[in-house]
Amino acid sequence: MNPAQRAALARAIAASSLPGFSSDDRQAAFVVLQDLEKYENRVQLSIEWLREPQHVYDQHDITTATKLLALEILDGFLVRGYSNCSADERVQLRQTVLQSAQAPLNRVLGRKIAVILEGLIIRDFPQRWTTLADDLFRNLWHSGGMKVILEAFKLVAEDCTDSDFNAKISTTRRNDVLKGLNEISSSFLPLFFQLLQSQYSNLQQSRSSLFQMHSY
Repeated sequence: MNPAQRAALARAIAASSLPGFSSDDRQAAFVVLQDLEKYENRVQLSIEWLREPQHVYDQHDITTATKLLALEILDGFLVRGYSNCSADERVQLRQTVLQSAQAPLNRVLGRKIAVILEGLIIRDFPQRWTTLADDLFRNLWHSGGMKVILEAFKLVAEDCTDSDFNAKISTTRRNDVLKGLNEISSSFLPLFFQLLQSQYSNLQQSRSSLFQMHSY
C-alpha cells in the first residue's frame, strides 16, 4: 500500500469517526473502507496499525478508531483465515495482540482486544500456545493488561460451558482448553484471589463512606 492509499484510509477513518465532515465525505469514506475488505494484505496492515502507538489525521487523533478497525479485521480473520496460518504467523499475531494489551486503553479498545485474545486462546491453547501462562500471568498481568486478561477469561468461560447451551467451539476443543487451564491454574488463581481481596477492601471502604454520608 503506497503513501497516497494510506493517507486516503486515514481520511476515511477520520471522516467515519469524527464530527465536522460532510455527508459526501462520509459517503466517500464508506466506499474506501468497503474497498479495504478486498485488500489482500489487510491483515498485515492491521498488525502494523496495532503496533503503532498513535494515529493522526490532520492533527486529529484517530488512534482508537484505527485500532478498532484493525481489531475488527483480525476478528473476521480468526474465523475465516486463521486456521491456514503457519506457526510463525500465529506467534506474530499473538505477540502483536499481547503488545497492544499493554498500552493504555479505553474501555472499548480493551474489550475488543479481549475478544481477539479469547479467540486465540480457544483456537491455540494448549497445543499451539504452550507459553500462555508466562505470556499472560508473568508478563501481561504485571504490565497493565490485567483487565484485558480478566475480560478474555470471562469470555473463555462462557465459550467453554456445556455444548447444550453453547456450540461456538467443539466439545473436543472445549475439553482441551479446560484441561490446559487446569494444568496452569496455579499460575493465575493466586493472582485472581489477590485481586478479589483488594477489591473487597475497596468495596468495604466505599460502603463505609456511603454509610457515613447517609448518617451525616
